[in-house]
Amino acid sequence: MELADLIRGLGHEVAVAGSGPVALQLVAQDRPDVVVTDIAMPGMDGFELAQRLGRLENPPGVVLCVADFPGDAVGLARARGIRVLGGIGRPPDARRLAAFVHEATRDSGAGDWSGAAFLASVRGPLEKVPPVRMLFLAHRLDATGALVVDTPDGTVRIVLRNARIVHFEGLPGTLRALSPPLVDHRHLQQDVTEAVSAGHPIDNILDVATAALGEWLARSVELRGGAVRFEPDVAAPPGSFPLPAPLPRVLAAGMRLGRAASTVERDWRGINEVRVRVRIPDDSPETRWGLDATCMRLLRLAGKSPDVGTLVNEAAAGDALRRAEVLRGLDLLYVFGLVLVDGGPLDRHVGGMASGISSGAADRLDDPRVGQLRSVLAAAEGAHPLDVLDLGDLKKVTEEDVVAGYRAISRKYHPDTYFSAPPMVRALAEACFTRINTAYEALKSPGGIPDAQRFLTARASGRGMVSERDHQTARVAYKRAEVLFRNRDWKGADALFLEALRLDATTWPHAFAAHRAGALSKRLPTEAALGLLDELQCPDMPKRADVLVAIGNILKLDGRSVEAMRRYRQAVEADPENRDAQREIRLHKSRHDKPSSGASVGSAAETVSGIFRRIPGKP
Repeated sequence: MELADLIRGLGHEVAVAGSGPVALQLVAQDRPDVVVTDIAMPGMDGFELAQRLGRLENPPGVVLCVADFPGDAVGLARARGIRVLGGIGRPPDARRLAAFVHEATRDSGAGDWSGAAFLASVRGPLEKVPPVRMLFLAHRLDATGALVVDTPDGTVRIVLRNARIVHFEGLPGTLRALSPPLVDHRHLQQDVTEAVSAGHPIDNILDVATAALGEWLARSVELRGGAVRFEPDVAAPPGSFPLPAPLPRVLAAGMRLGRAASTVERDWRGINEVRVRVRIPDDSPETRWGLDATCMRLLRLAGKSPDVGTLVNEAAAGDALRRAEVLRGLDLLYVFGLVLVDGGPLDRHVGGMASGISSGAADRLDDPRVGQLRSVLAAAEGAHPLDVLDLGDLKKVTEEDVVAGYRAISRKYHPDTYFSAPPMVRALAEACFTRINTAYEALKSPGGIPDAQRFLTARASGRGMVSERDHQTARVAYKRAEVLFRNRDWKGADALFLEALRLDATTWPHAFAAHRAGALSKRLPTEAALGLLDELQCPDMPKRADVLVAIGNILKLDGRSVEAMRRYRQAVEADPENRDAQREIRLHKSRHDKPSSGASVGSAAETVSGIFRRIPGKP
């Protein structure tokens, strides 16, 4: 087995160079954790390369291939003052190599990813400080400030107020999903102002902006050559207000949209026997993490599972569809830093040198097709299958259109077309071809064409689209949750309401019911539930009145009767016909007109029996 293939099989990314000077360039560009080098190489031997690498500010670990060296190469290197991790022979011992890589990478992450001090002090490259993980930490700490991400394409700033995103700028194509296209200001407030002036509903604008931010954050996992920092106490532009979704939901949805299922499967393939560990942060309780039921189950199982394969099998229970969802959850937990994997699949980079590989055209990195194919692959990741097949401009799609589109675009990226291309070009073309096939299979699956047509219709009208299957599944979950809710099984109802919301966030009662049930089940702290409900975008004033009644009921249970009455009065102002609010006002007046010793008991009983009694606008 080739050394590079062995390293990939251990779950790492590999960059291959054929000489010492080229390796130095790759190290400067990719910032690997480990360099595996032959000793005899053209232009610069392995000892000189290791010595020059050791002079860098953050030097990678160096492993020497000693099979052809007559003597103790590692001892000789250390006698010369050259730092090396050790040596491996040929064929290389996989366990020994894995141990060297683990030794070099175990401290490569930035700290413990926990606590306000770390958040305020962290500075680091994108490869070591994923923006997604930084934002998840900021959410846990209820932080205010700005996450600044310097990328080769520019600087992105994401401003938080009490862990809610209130502004971002520098992100290209924030409202690209709106039609007709608008001027891209790369500034949320300016983009929103222009979209409102063009007649787009504010709810739809914010949903599109939130989705675009989530997708970019997911793709930032793969970015290289940038830096990340957090600036506390940064104020957002005047007039800024929180995006509709809380941070964990933005991040989870972005990872779902920005990292295709095939990408997740590829990244976790081949590491079944790799050890898995859990790192539970002590800076916040579980109720603040905002993780779904799948992720929480994975966290609990991961503490008992010896390796990745066992964990996935236990969580999926033999269900293929469930396995895909489990891998998504594991992927999210890994990026958040809650699950650790020795030699993880995403952020470990191993630079390597193999003696049999030349530095000729086969390894050239300046081939123009590399940039072109990378652009195609980046555009395809997270895109709708219609867009992948260049059919997104149609008003009506048929099966014939799908077949014709697939034939036309697959010819461009078929592996046979790149048979004589350099390895990197072939690999990128194969990735593009795989993504195209995945899109084609999705459209050819049962219900694929009708779902695609609904997507086109929704895009034309500027609305979000949920597949009919997800809509129906969400509807069933919602109905089951209602039954549990009426029986006061708060936790069971809460889990099903959350599932309905995950599957179909476009149906308004799903979010409303999930926030209310979250308050009763104690999944959400009181203030968090109040904030989510207060910021909920309501389709009309009667539903806004229902939200205000729900807020009043939570406040009442919390013993804050004065604030509760203010919310009930606001509900009556919003909808004079709201009977729940009217009833609470009458009860309050009656208690004050005729005080009694049993009033407080009666108040609590009335609240518990009547709280959230009515779920308006059922789907």
